[in-house]
Amino acid sequence: MLARRRCLRSGLYRKDLHSNLVTEELLPLLPTSALEGIRAEQQVAVLGLLMRREAELFLEDPRGRVQLVAAAFPAPADFFMATGSLVVARGHYRNSTLHLVGLDLPPAEKREALRSDVGASADLFGLAPPDLPAAELAGQQAVRSVILFLAHVHLDAPATLQRLAFFFQRMQERSEEDLADTTIVLIGNFFSAPLREADASHLPDVLDDAEQLRLAFDSLAGCIATNGPTVAQQAHFVLLPGPTDCTSLQGFLPQPPLVGDHPKTLRARVRRVTLAPNPARLRFCAHEMVVCRQEFLRGMQEGQRQLLDGLAPTPSAPPAAPPAATATSFEKIAKTTIDEAHLAPNTASSNATVLWRLDHHLRLPLLPHTLLLCDTTEPWECFYKGVRVVNPGSFAVNATFLWYTPSDGECSLSRLDGT
Repeated sequence: MLARRRCLRSGLYRKDLHSNLVTEELLPLLPTSALEGIRAEQQVAVLGLLMRREAELFLEDPRGRVQLVAAAFPAPADFFMATGSLVVARGHYRNSTLHLVGLDLPPAEKREALRSDVGASADLFGLAPPDLPAAELAGQQAVRSVILFLAHVHLDAPATLQRLAFFFQRMQERSEEDLADTTIVLIGNFFSAPLREADASHLPDVLDDAEQLRLAFDSLAGCIATNGPTVAQQAHFVLLPGPTDCTSLQGFLPQPPLVGDHPKTLRARVRRVTLAPNPARLRFCAHEMVVCRQEFLRGMQEGQRQLLDGLAPTPSAPPAAPPAATATSFEKIAKTTIDEAHLAPNTASSNATVLWRLDHHLRLPLLPHTLLLCDTTEPWECFYKGVRVVNPGSFAVNATFLWYTPSDGECSLSRLDGT
C-alpha cells in the first residue's frame, strides 16, 4: 500500500511495537488486527478509511475495523475529512475501541523522494520521454511556449462570448511563431445551467438543448475564426468538460471527453483541437501538469459536515487534540488533495460517482509539477510539497485566466482588461 510506505518513509512512524534508540520516539503504525493485547498506555497510529455507522465513527483497513471514540470530534484546522477519507488515527486502544488523540492525513512525499524509492525509470505519470535529461533541457530552451487556462467558459452567455472575442483579438497580435507554441485550454462547464441528461446526442431522444449545445460550440468556432484567424490555424486548443457538461457518461468520475458530434464545426474551423477527459494530464517535455474541474471547496465542506454532524461523543474519553491555527480554505484543499494523493478524496459527498475500475485516473502516485484545481471560487495559488497548486478562477464571472510558461514553471493569474 503506497500510503503506508509513505508514512513509514516520512520519519514519523515505525512499522511495529519494537523500538531501538533511533525509533523509540516514533509512533508504531499498526493494522487494526494488531491492536488486541497492546498496553492501554501505549499510543499507536492506525492507517485506514473513515467510515460512519449511524452516530459512530470507525476506521477500516484491509484487515478489519476499529471504533474511534473521543469526548468531541472537532473539525481539523488544516485539512478536510469526510466519509471515505484516508487518515492516520493516533490514540490509545482500550476496551476494543481507539481513544483518539488526533487525526492526520498520510504525509505527502515530494517527487524526488518517491522517484529515488521506486526508481527514476518508473513511469508513474504516463508518456515519459525516453531520455529524461534531454527532455528537461528541451523544455528549458522552449521559452516561446505558453499554456493558457480558461475555466468556466459559459458559451451560452453573451458576456462570455464578448470576452472571448476580445481575448482572441489580443492573441491575434502575437506572431505566428509564438502562436504555434501556444496551447489554449478551455475548461467547462460550457453552459451556465446544466443540460438535461436526455440532451446528449448519443441518447435516442434528442431534445432542443442538444441543438443549443451544438450551436454554442459553433459560436465558439466563429468567435475564434473571426477574431483570431491566425490563432485558429496555429494554436493548439484543448477542451476539458466540467461536471455538468454532456459526455458519454454523465455524473461519473473520471469524465470522458465531450461528445464528439457537438464540437464538429469547431474541429473543422480550428486546425488543432483535442477533446480531453476530466481530469486531464498534460506533459510538456519533462514538465507534468494535472488539470481537474470539480466543486472542490463545496464538496469538501459538505463532506466534512456530513461526517461530523451528530457524532456521539464519549464523555469518559479524553478530548482530541485541539486544532492548530486554521489554514485558509484553499490551503486546506491543496493539502487534502495532495496528502490523500487523489483528486476525489471525498467521494461519499461528491455529486459524481467514481468509476472504480478507472479510479487510477484520479490518483496522484507521483506529484506533478503543477496542479490546477478549477473551482468556482476566487482565483488562488499556493505551494505545497513542491507542487504549485492553482485555481484560475472563473472566466465567465471575473474574466480571469492563467498564463503559464512551462519552460520555467512560472504562472500568472491574469484578468482580461477592457471588457
